[in-house]
Amino acid sequence: MELEDISILSHISKRDRILIKIKDTLYPFYLNFFIESKTGKNVVYECKVYKELGTANSDEVNMDTPYFNITTGGNYLVRYEEMEEAINSYQIIELIENEGELKNTIGENNIIIPNQDENIHGEDINIMSADHCQAKSNKKTYKIKALILNTKKQEEKGGRKTTKSKKQPKNRTRKLKKLSKE
Repeated sequence: MELEDISILSHISKRDRILIKIKDTLYPFYLNFFIESKTGKNVVYECKVYKELGTANSDEVNMDTPYFNITTGGNYLVRYEEMEEAINSYQIIELIENEGELKNTIGENNIIIPNQDENIHGEDINIMSADHCQAKSNKKTYKIKALILNTKKQEEKGGRKTTKSKKQPKNRTRKLKKLSKE
């Protein structure tokens, strides 16, 4: 993996980001975007129902499986706990498309509390241009794979360094003279 436009090492040396490989491109992903998800931003759920009008309440949504919407280079849904683990464990990850998709999705900020007019964070709901279990809100999901960075120096030298073995002294044998019997 080679990049001309960005220096991989300079990106991964900073603790405020990781790199995400999507198809053949690496993108920096700043961790503050994930931190903002604690307020519901970029968190998506699959709906149990289809809503023609209005939005869904928490009983109509599969609340057990949250997804994080990575908006770097497009929209990519990954399981929330996978993303959290990747951020805490890896510096470079790759997104790999899963088969199938989520049917009728909803953003966490659009889930209404039953019999109330606020979302689950106690805020007003605005479903304009947002997913709220309506038609055509299906989304593909992706899984996360950790990537290992190999530097050119490692590849040229054949991988990891090995120590040279010390030369052992050769076993020398002495020739014995035959003693003649007189």
